[in-house]
Amino acid sequence: MPRFLAFAASPYPNRYEGVLRLVDLLCALHPQLADACCQKTALHNRLFPDRPFREKHIAPLLTYAWRLCKAFLNTEARAGSFELGYLQQLRRRDLIHLYRKEWEKLEKQGEGASSWEAFELAREEEAFNEQVQARQRDDSLLRKERALDHFYLAQKLRDACEMSVRQTILHMDHPQLFRRAIEEEVEARADYYRNVPEIWVYFLVLRMLTEGSPDRFQHALRSLQEQEAHFSRPEQQTLYNYFHNFCIRQINQGRDSWLRENLQLYQLELDRDLLLEDGFLSEWHFKNIVTTGIRLKALDWTRRFIEAYKDRLLPQVRENAYRFNMASYHYAAGDYDRVLDLLLHVEYSDLRYALGARALLLRTYYDLDEYEALESLYGSFRQFLRRKQILAQSRRQGYYNLFKLAHKAAYLRQQLDYITDERARQELGRLQKALHRDEAVFNRSWLAEKIDELARMIP
Repeated sequence: MPRFLAFAASPYPNRYEGVLRLVDLLCALHPQLADACCQKTALHNRLFPDRPFREKHIAPLLTYAWRLCKAFLNTEARAGSFELGYLQQLRRRDLIHLYRKEWEKLEKQGEGASSWEAFELAREEEAFNEQVQARQRDDSLLRKERALDHFYLAQKLRDACEMSVRQTILHMDHPQLFRRAIEEEVEARADYYRNVPEIWVYFLVLRMLTEGSPDRFQHALRSLQEQEAHFSRPEQQTLYNYFHNFCIRQINQGRDSWLRENLQLYQLELDRDLLLEDGFLSEWHFKNIVTTGIRLKALDWTRRFIEAYKDRLLPQVRENAYRFNMASYHYAAGDYDRVLDLLLHVEYSDLRYALGARALLLRTYYDLDEYEALESLYGSFRQFLRRKQILAQSRRQGYYNLFKLAHKAAYLRQQLDYITDERARQELGRLQKALHRDEAVFNRSWLAEKIDELARMIP
C-alpha cells in the first residue's frame, strides 16, 4: 500500500488529484478494506464531507483508481533484481562507458540468478558484443544457450511435478512432451546436474511423486534442505507442498506412520513462517494440520493450534474454516452433537469442504446410530459423485469405497439382533476382505476400527 500510494502520487501515471486522495484514504484504512468504512457512501463522506452523496462524485474516482491499481501491479510484476531495461537503454544510446560500469554490477548480482535471469543477462551481453563487434572473443552465446537449457529443463520438471499432483485430485489426461527424454538426460548426467539445484531438486521430487518410494522421499527432502538457499520463498513453499502431498498419499493408503513425518514438516514450516502468505495462513494448510494432529490423537495440541492460528486465516474464509476444523476436533473428542451444529453452518465453498464435510457427517451419523440419516447421506453422496466428473478416478473411488463400506457396516450393526451369528460372521468376513482388497479407501483406519468393533460384538 505505501508503494501504491507513492505510485499514485506521481503525476506520470496519475493526473487526478481526487484519485490520489482516495488512494491515500485507502492506505490509511488498510487492511480493513472489506469493512463498512469502505462502502461507497462511507468513502464519499470522507472525501466530500461538505456534499450530499452522489454516485457521480465517487464512481469515476473508483474507476480511475482501479485502472491505476492495475498499472501499478503491472509495474511491480516487471520489477526484479536485474535492471536490464536500464542496461538496454544505455546500449541503444551508445553510452558504452556507463554500460560497462552497470554491467559489472549486474554480473556480481547474477551469481545467484535463476536460469531465466542468467539467460536474459547472456542475451543482453550477446546483443552488446554484436553492437560493438566483439564477437571474436565472445562466449555469451554459449552461456545463453546453457542458461536457456537449464531454464527449459527446470520448468518442464516443475510442471511435471505439478501435473503429477493434480492428476491425483482432478481427472486430467494431458501428454507431457519430452518428459521421458528430460528425465533420461538428467539421470545420464547426474554428476553435472547435481550442481544445478533448480533441476536436480525438482528431478528428485518428481521421482518421489511418481514412484512413491520412502527412500525417494528422504533423498529429495535432504537435497532440498541442503540447497534451500537457491530457491525463492514461494518455490520453497511449493516444494514443501509436494512433500506433504507424498505424505498424505501414504496416509490415505493406510500407512499411518507418515502422520508424524507430515506434522514435523508442518512444524518446521510454521517455525520459519513458510506457511504464511502476506501474514496469513492458507485455510488448506490450516485444515491439513488439524487433520494430522487429530489423526495422531494430539487433541490438546490441535485445539491450541486452532485457537492460536484462527486469526491468521484470511478474513473472508476465517469463520468457515474455523467451524469446519472445530467440527473435526469435536468429532475426535466425541462431542457429536457439537459436530452436527458446526457443520450446519459450514459453506461448501470448495470441493474439498464438500467432500470433507460429508465424510465427517458420515462418521458422526455412524457413531450416533443415526441409520436413517446415514442412509439418506449415502444416497445423496452417490449422486454427488456422479455429478462431479472433474474428480480424479482414484479420489472418486476412495470416497465411494468409504461411503459404501461404512453403509454396509452400519447396516450389519443394525441387523445383529435379527440375524444368526453365522450370517453375521459371513457378512463381517466380506467387509474385512473388501477393506483389505480395495486399494483406494479414505479414512481406512477409521473403517478398520469400526469393523473391529463389529467383530467384538459377534460371538
